[in-house]
Parts: sequence; C-alpha cells; structure tokens
Amino acid sequence: MVVCAMLVVVFFLCKKAPLILQEAFKEKEDNENSFEMTEKAVVQIEPKQQRSRTVRLGLFLIRSGKFLFLFLQNVEVLYYLLYGVAAIVGTLYHPFFFAFHLSAIVVRYPTMRNIVRSVWEPRVAIVLTLVLLFIVVYVFTLIGFTFLHDDYQGYCEELWSCFLKVFDNTFKSNGGLGGWLDSLNKEDLDKFPGTFNEVRFVYDNIFNWLVVIVIISIIAGLMIDMFGILREQEAERKADIENFCFICGLSKEIFERRSVDHKSGFLKHIKCEHYMWNYVFFIAFILQKKQNDLNGIESYVLDMVKEGDMSWFPYQRALAMKNVEDFEDEQQIRENLEQISRSLGSAGNQLKLVERALDNSREL
Repeated sequence: MVVCAMLVVVFFLCKKAPLILQEAFKEKEDNENSFEMTEKAVVQIEPKQQRSRTVRLGLFLIRSGKFLFLFLQNVEVLYYLLYGVAAIVGTLYHPFFFAFHLSAIVVRYPTMRNIVRSVWEPRVAIVLTLVLLFIVVYVFTLIGFTFLHDDYQGYCEELWSCFLKVFDNTFKSNGGLGGWLDSLNKEDLDKFPGTFNEVRFVYDNIFNWLVVIVIISIIAGLMIDMFGILREQEAERKADIENFCFICGLSKEIFERRSVDHKSGFLKHIKCEHYMWNYVFFIAFILQKKQNDLNGIESYVLDMVKEGDMSWFPYQRALAMKNVEDFEDEQQIRENLEQISRSLGSAGNQLKLVERALDNSREL
C-alpha cells in the first residue's frame, strides 16, 4: 500500500514540481511578491555577468525559498503530500489513516468535486444562515427558560445548558423540540389525555416552522443552487472541448457542414491541421532553442509568447476552410459563367428572330 501511494505521489510531483520550479526561477519577476522584490534588488546591485559567488548564492537561496513557498501554497501538492504521509502512518501506526485515501474518489471525479464545491463555494452565506439559526434557537431557548421552565423537567436549570439541549434535540428527536418536550412530559400526557396546551402548540409549531423547515431549506437551497451552477459550467466546458477547435475556435458544425468528403471533417482538423499539442511542442521548442539559432518566424512567435500575445494563433481561420471556400468560389464562378452563356445564347436567338422579322417585312 505504501509503495502504491508513494508512486502516486512521485508521479504527481514529477508532473507538478517542474512547473512550480519554472515559476520560482523565471527571469521576469513581478514586484508584488516579497521574494521577487528582494531578488530584483539583489540583481540590480551588480550586472549579471559580474555577479560574485555570494550574490549568486543569495539569488539561489531566495529562489529556493520562493520555490518552497509556492510549493507549499499549492493545494494539490499539500493533498498528495498528506496522501503519502497517511500511507506511511497507516502502515507504521494504525490502519485507520488509510481512510484518507478514500478522498481520491472525490479528487478524480468532477461530479464529486462539484458536490464538495457546492458546500464550499457558498460558505459565507451558509455560515451567516447558521448564525441566524443559532439566534433563532437562542431566542426560543430564552422563551422556554422563562415561560416554559416546568415543561423541560429539570433540563433547563442554566441558560447555556438549556440552549445546548434545545439545539441538540431539535434535529435528533422525532417531532423536533416539541417531540422531545412531549417525551419528557409523557406521564402527564397519559394522565390527562384530553388536555390541550395552547402556549406549547404555538411554541412548538413556530419553532419547527422557522428552524426545521425554513432555515434548513435555505441552507439546502444554497447548496443545490450552487451545484446546479457548477454542473452547468461543467457541461458548457465539456461541450466547448468537444464541439470547438481549441486553436481556431471554429465549431464542429461548420466543418461537418462544409466538408467536401468525410475525410475532411472536424476530427481530421483537430488531429492533423490544428493539433493542440503541436502548438505546445512548438512553444516549448522555441523557448528552449538558443536565441541566435531562431529564424524570423520563430523570433516573432517567441516575442509574442513572452508578451502574452496570442494573436499569432489562427483564430477563426483554418486551411481546410480556405480550401472549401476556394472550392465553393470556383463552383460559384462556373455557375455564373454557365448562366451568362445561357443568357447570351437566348439573346442570340432573340436577335435572329428579330432579323428574320425584318427580312420578312422588307419582302412585303
């Protein structure tokens, strides 16, 4: 179990750590981070070509500290570190800690993550609603402590313990607070089955309506609404991935409708013409290539990438669409020429008829 868990952690770190390392050791620094501001100040002390060993060591320590800071800030990194620690502790101390690995189900499936996010995203509204719940329960505890002290049968001698008892039995007892009070006064109800307490009727029903029905429904509604929003966003993202080209942004419908044959449809376009990973490989290639070895196009694209300008991407343009449009233009030109020739032919026939009519009129 430990070996499998550590393999998962190692594979994740091999995927994530280089990105964090590149972020920590990048040359272009932002001024907002304290590590970055310190590094920039050290760099300005002495030019890059004349840095002493002390300055270089200081830069390395600063960037290493920045890497550790970014590394421990990443939620995924912390999760997988805990994943490995739980495997080790579960093997050496107690198998109970292996239960942490069940959280991998939540991490790996988007629907499960949306369920957790539906509770986490509206956390402010949920906390404020819980505060309102505590206030309502406290108010009803004061009412019971003051006016219905005998119905609590000794469980409401102090206000704080009375509040805890009321809150605890609101959701545990069958019938809420009123059901719990009825169970405490069961002997009196059995002795006098026909009695009706109007105060308890109003007290129990208003409490159940406000707390059990209204406030709990508000909390459930907040989570359900957020889950619906997250599910719609996930569906839109999936539809965008499946129905639009990542590079040019053209829709699948356009390629399927305008394709000359089945071999030139949307699937061929995203796998051959605008294959997403080819662009990633090209960007990685020009970033790793020596600047003196770059040609004109590569230098131009590299400058655009460093500036964060993606205008060099063929947005709303595709070679397949150009070929189809050229084919449609040629076909349209041919149809226009044929129409013109037919019109000229009909005009020539009409001229011949006119000439014959003139010849006949001259003979007469």
